Amino acid sequence: MGIMREDEVVRLVRFDWLLIVFGNKMCCKYTPHYQENMIRARLRLTGRVLIEIRKINPTIKDFASIYHVEQYNALVAAIRNVARFDPHTSEFGAPAMASFAVTFVKAIGKYLSAEYIRLRDRENKIETEDFLAYMDTDIDISINRLVAETQAKMRRMKQQNIPTMEDVKKLITYINSERNASFRELSKTFTYEKWLKLAEMTMAWIIVFNRRRIGEVQNILVQEFLLRECVDDDSNQQMLATLSPQAKLVARKFKRMKIRGKKGRTVPALLKPSIDAGIQLLINTREMAGICTTNNFLFELPSSSHHRIRVIDACQLLRKISVSCGASNPSSLRGTNLRKHMATTCVSLELNDALVAEVAKFLGHDEKIHRDTYRQNTIDREVVQMAELLEKASGKFDEFSDDEEDEFGNGGYVNMNMANSGKTNDLTETQNRTETDGRSGTDGRSGMNDLTGTDDRTVTDDCTGTDDRTETIDTEMTVDGMELNEMELDEMELSSSNRIGKVAVGAEKRKCTRIRWSQEEISCVHQAFADHFKKGTLPVEGEIERQKRIDPVLQSRPWQQIKAYVNNQQRKQKKIAKK
Repeated sequence: MGIMREDEVVRLVRFDWLLIVFGNKMCCKYTPHYQENMIRARLRLTGRVLIEIRKINPTIKDFASIYHVEQYNALVAAIRNVARFDPHTSEFGAPAMASFAVTFVKAIGKYLSAEYIRLRDRENKIETEDFLAYMDTDIDISINRLVAETQAKMRRMKQQNIPTMEDVKKLITYINSERNASFRELSKTFTYEKWLKLAEMTMAWIIVFNRRRIGEVQNILVQEFLLRECVDDDSNQQMLATLSPQAKLVARKFKRMKIRGKKGRTVPALLKPSIDAGIQLLINTREMAGICTTNNFLFELPSSSHHRIRVIDACQLLRKISVSCGASNPSSLRGTNLRKHMATTCVSLELNDALVAEVAKFLGHDEKIHRDTYRQNTIDREVVQMAELLEKASGKFDEFSDDEEDEFGNGGYVNMNMANSGKTNDLTETQNRTETDGRSGTDGRSGMNDLTGTDDRTVTDDCTGTDDRTETIDTEMTVDGMELNEMELDEMELSSSNRIGKVAVGAEKRKCTRIRWSQEEISCVHQAFADHFKKGTLPVEGEIERQKRIDPVLQSRPWQQIKAYVNNQQRKQKKIAKK
């Protein structure tokens, strides 16, 4: 294990036989070099607990002396002191320390009981087991419950520091600029400073672009890079043949490297050709940098001892370059925050469940963790979307509640055109009535200017209403308290023609042009989105736009029309299946 900082805690741990047993067990269990810091932290925490309990009860000489029932209250007080417990608020200053201390005391107690079994000391074994049994009955009340409440409050109070897209762009631009410059300089002449600069910028690029965890990139093996894969004509000709032209360009651009993720998962890291060339240059000049060829880690640093492995500290690296890149909020550009930024950005892309699962798998965590922990509920989602639903659930279908109505009497919504032109209250009342009825137009369609119709027709709605606004009506509407889809709306066309006379006097006529879907367009949509028709899901904007670039037949159609057409056809299929 690595060197520990010399102080009172280390001197106490060094001469405590039970803590030495605990440390040896952890060294046998956690063998990778990157877990040495965790072992040191655990030993220091148990040493701090021992110091505090000795202040409370000086008769305790070592950690084994704690495992007597009469010492339990002193142990609880010591743990509270270490975790900075405030008796006035019943909250911990460092709740995680209290939780970890309880866990480690239980684990050490099991090791102590095993030692007593080995020594045939039955009396002390029974005493230790009695202490652990008593601890199990009380510790949840004395420590764990208060820890859970404190942590829950901290989570509520914590301000999410998600980076903005502008700061992420600045960071990527800075990394690319510095990496390209160091690559050119190192290709000409070798110096350790140039080699280290290229290694740091390459590591930073992999973290930021792939949204990988810090520890995953720090400990990439050279062998993992050498086993990287790519999609090209030589290795995956059959797979390449099934891809679209645009997908082929992307596939040829990147290579995939499989690395070790959290909890032993295998996670991918994508590399551009320039990054691939930079890593190869780093490997070729490793010996000149003073790194032994037998060392396995890609971003390893020279070390004075063969028993100690040193790698580039990615945490310190991100802190440094986040300031150097000129970001407006440098503290937000951290590994976890960048992963949260990725998960939150995916919300605006309207990914379906299958794609969300793929993103979570790429990032190396469970889908539930992706939704509950990484994906942040931004204020626009919680306020704008939920406020509208809550208003409707309260029986209010206008834009604002009744207690916010202004002098125009339209629920807080001011129609500036009407206010400026001096329209009468009768016209305002008529307009509100027509909006409630589905924004009835002069052609009697009662708001049926949808993107697509059940007869495979689309509507190009350039209609101008009384307030000169362009409207887009969803494929589902509420008319007279009933939810109607587009197929049912078409059935109401005949009856709705009787409402022409109810339109406000002076309202301009609406001219609606429907463009029929050609057979070629229909065939293209059904072929391109066959999986969505089969699964009953809807394609997202990016998927539709990619298909439009591939197939010129669909280029004249907005992506909203194509998505609505798929939705309408799926509704037809469901209704036919019910019959």
